[in-house]
Amino acid sequence: MKGNPDFFKQFPSKEWGNNYETMLAYLFSARQGISQPLNLPSEKFTDLNYGAIVYAKGPLMFAYLEQQLGDSLFELCFKNYFKAWQYKHPLPADMQASFEQTSGQNLNWFFNDLLNENNSIDFVNRKHHKVLIGSVGLDSILKSRQYLNANPYGFLPETNYLNNGQKKKFISINIPFHLPTQNTVVPINLSPIVGYNYYDQLYVGAAIFNRSIFRKKLGYILMPAYAFGSKKMVGYGKINAVILPHSPSVYRIETGVQGQSFGMRYFSHENQYYRINPYLRLFLKHHHKISDRFVKQIQLNLYHNGLLKSNYTYDDSTKLGFPNSYFYNYCKLSYRFEDKHPLNNFSFQMNAEAGANYKFGPLQNQYIKTWLNATFKHQFAKKKFFKSSIYAGTFLYEKGKNTIQQFNLSNNVDARDYLYNDVYIGRSEDFFDNNIFSRQISSNNNYIRNVLPTLSANKWIISSSNEMSIPGDLPIRLYLDAMCFQYYSITTNNIKTLSAPEIFATAGVTISAFKETLEIFIPILQSSQFKSIIKYNNYSFRDLIGFKLNINRLDPTKMVDGFRM
Repeated sequence: MKGNPDFFKQFPSKEWGNNYETMLAYLFSARQGISQPLNLPSEKFTDLNYGAIVYAKGPLMFAYLEQQLGDSLFELCFKNYFKAWQYKHPLPADMQASFEQTSGQNLNWFFNDLLNENNSIDFVNRKHHKVLIGSVGLDSILKSRQYLNANPYGFLPETNYLNNGQKKKFISINIPFHLPTQNTVVPINLSPIVGYNYYDQLYVGAAIFNRSIFRKKLGYILMPAYAFGSKKMVGYGKINAVILPHSPSVYRIETGVQGQSFGMRYFSHENQYYRINPYLRLFLKHHHKISDRFVKQIQLNLYHNGLLKSNYTYDDSTKLGFPNSYFYNYCKLSYRFEDKHPLNNFSFQMNAEAGANYKFGPLQNQYIKTWLNATFKHQFAKKKFFKSSIYAGTFLYEKGKNTIQQFNLSNNVDARDYLYNDVYIGRSEDFFDNNIFSRQISSNNNYIRNVLPTLSANKWIISSSNEMSIPGDLPIRLYLDAMCFQYYSITTNNIKTLSAPEIFATAGVTISAFKETLEIFIPILQSSQFKSIIKYNNYSFRDLIGFKLNINRLDPTKMVDGFRM
């Protein structure tokens, strides 16, 4: 691998694509905090790191060793090593001993610091202060040479290339995006965006971001847009910081704040919601090791959600206003575990959530609830599986009449997604609106596949959702869902009465398309409660068909993040 003598001047995109693809592969792993020491048995590497570490970091490290020893001595070390160990089974210590005998140098800085360990290397060159962080031995060698050619071609992977004395630009603007550069303090990528939802109609804007194929320590994305339907500005924004701690249990910490504002309908009137979401996420090691099979995360979210439009008008021009305090504050704590076994996938998530609006007058709402959802998925053939999910939740405390934060059993996605975590083309439509979006089932539905208007549970709920692929090439699955719940009803005397437990069930067929981005649910069997609702309202079979549009699956940043597995 030949070096680029202009490494510290600039990193053109072509050279990144041609000569430094190995650096890209390694940094993709390292910037997520999931890199591993190079000198491990092959079975200990994750799928990504087997390529990013063995075949990317390895050549980089030995290219750097060649720079420090010189071409002739480096070549002699390899020749003597090959001559001594051909047709034998050397261990890493044998290679080190051979190289040290030939070179006459102590190479602990290479075989221990760079190969055996997973240190974060950073060469700092600030005026009179020069030091190499991450390897005491290499720092001592470079210091004896007055730090000449500490990293001339960039083969020594650094956590920060901007402090090693290279010439750098403060800002660079790239349209629509760029391959990673290491000499720009503030990279800015610009890309046009076009979107649509039922309330804002078509909206057009720009994405302004600094994210490339791997994470930044400090990342941002802003997506302002103008909506031609609502004639308002809408958009999304996020800024986040990534910390890679030296911890036996946590390999990455991510914290930041995200915000968004889009159109919706409230009390049958057009409005616009906003959300501000500070968060903290901890990525945990499994048995103190990085694994591509096990996922363990702890996440804390704070939400402040509200409406931008403060009043609405009835047909008689009577104006009714929302109070300035028409907002909700939430605090949600979650723990997630997943075993990504290729045949038997298992995951569960425990959640606790508190919400309050103390200034909402007679409809003030305060609550604490907790729930658990667990899923088992067995892959019995290519693209064929059986999946079973269990959901159980209960309210620990509840005060108020507003039911939006309850375990809402109807198909109304706005009631299900009151935290605005998911993306919907039409989020505020319910069954009685009688349009295509009123038959949409929430993508975070953990109860049963149902579009009919039903009750909400403010006491407890337990549900089971099951589906299985059928033989053949058709993307069809059978499903069977059931739930049991209890709720408090409030009488005219403002007395809470606990209902008897009720059981709802439904079974039918799921048609999946576009890699499960679109799912259509056709119910065949319904429990007696559903049948009573259908008969009383004279609903047709077509009224019962629902669909799920998993737009979140198309988020490019989530696709990049998920690639590590």
